[in-house]
Amino acid sequence: QKRSYRHESFPEKLYRMLMELEQQGRDDVISFVRQGTAFQIHQPAVFEDEIMRNCFRQSKLASFKRQLSMYGFQRMSGGPDHGSYRNPNFRRGNPELCRNMERSNSGES
Repeated sequence: QKRSYRHESFPEKLYRMLMELEQQGRDDVISFVRQGTAFQIHQPAVFEDEIMRNCFRQSKLASFKRQLSMYGFQRMSGGPDHGSYRNPNFRRGNPELCRNMERSNSGES
């Protein structure tokens, strides 16, 4: 069964992908952090080669990271969730918050 991801914003696609991968037992590749306030890419090469293309129609991790930046995600540089990406409107258990996220024209954050 192939799911259609069009008509969803990038954050909505990302949220759905994280939940589906968890259900499929693939959260060793990418997952929400324990508190659900951010997500982390655990296996960048596997994510880029096997998952990104199917969900986002892009094949470069750099393009994915640029999208994260345009939607206001910030990379955590310290603490237990070092390297994860967070946005106050992107929380596990609250998919409706993704609708509050808007894309900025610049990828600068």
